[in-house]
Amino acid sequence: MWYAVYGFWLLVVLTSLATWRWGGRIERGVAGSYLAAALATVALRLPGTSEYANLNVGVFVIDLMLMMGLVWTALKHAQWWLIASAALQLVTVLGHVAMFDAQRTGPFSYFAAVVGSSYPSQILLVYAIVRRVRRTKTGRGFRYSQSRSRSVSSLRES
Repeated sequence: MWYAVYGFWLLVVLTSLATWRWGGRIERGVAGSYLAAALATVALRLPGTSEYANLNVGVFVIDLMLMMGLVWTALKHAQWWLIASAALQLVTVLGHVAMFDAQRTGPFSYFAAVVGSSYPSQILLVYAIVRRVRRTKTGRGFRYSQSRSRSVSSLRES
Protein backbone atom coordinates (compact mmCIF):
# COMPACT_ATOMS: atom_id res chain seq x y z
CA MET A 1 0.00 0.00 0.00
CA TRP A 2 2.94 2.34 0.49
CA TYR A 3 3.49 2.65 -3.28
CA ALA A 4 -0.04 4.04 -3.70
CA VAL A 5 0.65 6.73 -1.12
CA TYR A 6 4.04 7.76 -2.55
CA GLY A 7 2.67 7.58 -6.10
CA PHE A 8 -0.05 9.98 -5.05
CA TRP A 9 2.54 12.45 -3.76
CA LEU A 10 4.35 12.34 -7.07
CA LEU A 11 1.07 12.88 -8.92
CA VAL A 12 0.03 15.79 -6.66
CA VAL A 13 3.35 17.55 -7.14
CA LEU A 14 3.33 17.03 -10.92
CA THR A 15 -0.26 18.19 -11.34
CA SER A 16 0.39 21.21 -9.11
CA LEU A 17 3.40 22.20 -11.20
CA ALA A 18 1.44 21.70 -14.43
CA THR A 19 -1.44 23.72 -13.06
CA TRP A 20 0.76 26.63 -12.10
CA ARG A 21 2.34 26.56 -15.55
CA TRP A 22 -0.70 26.01 -17.81
CA GLY A 23 -3.82 26.13 -15.68
CA GLY A 24 -6.29 28.90 -15.11
CA ARG A 25 -7.65 30.51 -11.98
CA ILE A 26 -9.99 27.65 -11.07
CA GLU A 27 -7.50 24.90 -11.81
CA ARG A 28 -4.86 26.65 -9.70
CA GLY A 29 -7.28 27.03 -6.82
CA VAL A 30 -8.25 23.37 -6.92
CA ALA A 31 -4.61 22.23 -7.21
CA GLY A 32 -3.67 24.49 -4.30
CA SER A 33 -6.49 23.01 -2.24
CA TYR A 34 -5.34 19.46 -2.99
CA LEU A 35 -1.73 20.29 -2.15
CA ALA A 36 -2.67 22.11 1.07
CA ALA A 37 -4.89 19.21 2.14
CA ALA A 38 -2.12 16.69 1.42
CA LEU A 39 0.44 18.67 3.39
CA ALA A 40 -1.98 19.23 6.29
CA THR A 41 -2.75 15.51 6.32
CA VAL A 42 0.93 14.69 6.76
CA ALA A 43 1.21 17.27 9.52
CA LEU A 44 -1.75 15.83 11.45
CA ARG A 45 -0.87 12.15 11.28
CA LEU A 46 -0.43 10.76 14.74
CA PRO A 47 3.07 9.33 15.16
CA GLY A 48 3.25 5.65 16.00
CA THR A 49 -0.22 4.76 14.70
CA SER A 50 -1.09 2.69 11.70
CA GLU A 51 -2.21 4.96 8.89
CA TYR A 52 -5.34 3.01 8.00
CA ALA A 53 -6.10 1.02 11.14
CA ASN A 54 -7.62 3.90 13.11
CA LEU A 55 -9.69 6.94 12.31
CA ASN A 56 -7.69 10.16 12.53
CA VAL A 57 -10.18 12.95 13.28
CA GLY A 58 -7.80 15.65 12.03
CA VAL A 59 -7.51 13.99 8.63
CA PHE A 60 -11.28 13.58 8.54
CA VAL A 61 -11.74 17.32 9.16
CA ILE A 62 -9.21 18.17 6.42
CA ASP A 63 -11.00 15.94 3.92
CA LEU A 64 -14.36 17.38 4.95
CA MET A 65 -13.09 20.93 4.45
CA LEU A 66 -11.63 19.99 1.07
CA MET A 67 -14.98 18.52 0.05
CA MET A 68 -16.82 21.67 1.11
CA GLY A 69 -14.39 23.80 -0.91
CA LEU A 70 -14.81 21.61 -3.97
CA VAL A 71 -18.60 21.67 -3.65
CA TRP A 72 -18.58 25.46 -3.34
CA THR A 73 -16.31 25.78 -6.40
CA ALA A 74 -18.40 23.30 -8.39
CA LEU A 75 -21.61 25.18 -7.55
CA LYS A 76 -20.06 28.50 -8.44
CA HIS A 77 -18.48 27.48 -11.76
CA ALA A 78 -20.67 24.55 -12.93
CA GLN A 79 -18.08 22.47 -14.72
CA TRP A 80 -18.49 18.71 -14.82
CA TRP A 81 -14.92 17.93 -13.75
CA LEU A 82 -15.43 20.03 -10.60
CA ILE A 83 -18.67 18.22 -9.81
CA ALA A 84 -16.95 14.86 -10.33
CA SER A 85 -14.04 15.93 -8.11
CA ALA A 86 -16.45 16.96 -5.36
CA ALA A 87 -18.26 13.62 -5.69
CA LEU A 88 -14.98 11.73 -5.39
CA GLN A 89 -14.12 13.73 -2.30
CA LEU A 90 -17.52 12.77 -0.90
CA VAL A 91 -16.46 9.12 -1.27
CA THR A 92 -13.36 9.91 0.78
CA VAL A 93 -15.41 11.60 3.50
CA LEU A 94 -17.84 8.69 3.57
CA GLY A 95 -14.86 6.35 3.98
CA HIS A 96 -13.95 8.28 7.13
CA VAL A 97 -17.56 8.14 8.33
CA ALA A 98 -17.64 4.38 7.77
CA MET A 99 -14.59 4.08 10.00
CA PHE A 100 -16.71 5.22 12.96
CA ASP A 101 -18.26 1.74 12.83
CA ALA A 102 -15.07 -0.22 13.52
CA GLN A 103 -16.71 -3.65 13.32
CA ARG A 104 -17.67 -3.24 9.67
CA THR A 105 -14.73 -1.40 8.13
CA GLY A 106 -11.34 -3.03 7.76
CA PRO A 107 -8.06 -1.24 7.12
CA PHE A 108 -8.01 -2.15 3.43
CA SER A 109 -11.56 -0.89 2.88
CA TYR A 110 -10.69 2.35 4.62
CA PHE A 111 -7.54 2.67 2.50
CA ALA A 112 -9.49 2.00 -0.71
CA ALA A 113 -12.12 4.62 0.12
CA VAL A 114 -9.68 7.29 1.27
CA VAL A 115 -6.85 6.85 -1.23
CA GLY A 116 -8.77 5.25 -4.10
CA SER A 117 -10.68 8.40 -4.94
CA SER A 118 -7.63 10.66 -4.84
CA TYR A 119 -6.09 9.36 -8.07
CA PRO A 120 -9.18 10.01 -10.22
CA SER A 121 -9.40 13.50 -8.73
CA GLN A 122 -5.89 14.28 -9.93
CA ILE A 123 -6.68 12.80 -13.35
CA LEU A 124 -9.71 15.11 -13.58
CA LEU A 125 -7.45 18.05 -12.78
CA VAL A 126 -5.07 16.99 -15.56
CA TYR A 127 -8.07 16.79 -17.90
CA ALA A 128 -9.05 20.37 -16.97
CA ILE A 129 -5.52 21.61 -17.67
CA VAL A 130 -5.37 19.86 -21.06
CA ARG A 131 -8.81 21.18 -21.98
CA ARG A 132 -7.80 24.70 -21.06
CA VAL A 133 -4.59 24.51 -23.10
CA ARG A 134 -6.48 23.17 -26.14
CA ARG A 135 -9.16 25.85 -25.93
CA THR A 136 -6.51 28.54 -25.61
CA LYS A 137 -4.54 27.24 -28.61
CA THR A 138 -7.60 27.05 -30.85
CA GLY A 139 -8.52 30.62 -29.95
CA ARG A 140 -11.94 29.71 -28.62
CA GLY A 141 -11.15 31.32 -25.28
CA PHE A 142 -12.33 30.06 -21.97
CA ARG A 143 -15.38 31.25 -20.11
CA TYR A 144 -16.15 30.47 -16.51
CA SER A 145 -19.63 30.16 -15.00
CA GLN A 146 -21.60 30.57 -18.18
CA SER A 147 -23.89 28.05 -19.75
CA ARG A 148 -23.12 26.86 -23.26
CA SER A 149 -26.76 26.16 -24.01
CA ARG A 150 -29.02 28.56 -25.82
CA SER A 151 -31.13 30.87 -23.72
CA VAL A 152 -34.88 30.46 -23.44
CA SER A 153 -35.54 33.74 -25.27
CA SER A 154 -33.43 32.67 -28.26
CA LEU A 155 -35.36 29.40 -28.44
CA ARG A 156 -38.67 31.25 -28.68
CA GLU A 157 -37.40 33.40 -31.55
CA SER A 158 -36.44 30.39 -33.70
